[in-house]
Amino acid sequence: MLCKFEEELLKLLEPFNVKVYLGEFEDTQNIASCINGLEPCVLVDFESESYKDLENKTGIWKLYILTHTSSKNPKHRINAKHKLFKTLEQIDDVLKNAELDNGFRIEPKDLKKVFEGVSDHGYLNIYARTLQSNFLPKNDFLRI
Repeated sequence: MLCKFEEELLKLLEPFNVKVYLGEFEDTQNIASCINGLEPCVLVDFESESYKDLENKTGIWKLYILTHTSSKNPKHRINAKHKLFKTLEQIDDVLKNAELDNGFRIEPKDLKKVFEGVSDHGYLNIYARTLQSNFLPKNDFLRI
């Protein structure tokens, strides 16, 4: 179920320059591959799962949203951050209205700043949105 859910999540977020997170924050050279152009980039990362009971489980994902500008001009830096915020709001709208095969909604949870400042690649903003969804095998839907 986790693999299928992540595939559906990636498909939902295709319009937002989405990729699977593969440890890009471990090496600053890898971050460069995420920030091609000036549009925000979204990285999807599976974080954890837990069982509520013998059949129901909950999955937690992180969405890392990155934006950058090579300019030190405050106006450009603010514009890049506002573009990131606009992208976040659009992503939230898509997720809140999504109907996935697991039969449950995606619940956007907290949003936290991961990094904001000057990097080797310019002025960089990274925020992380936590997502949660419940899972129940399809054949169990009929028993409810």
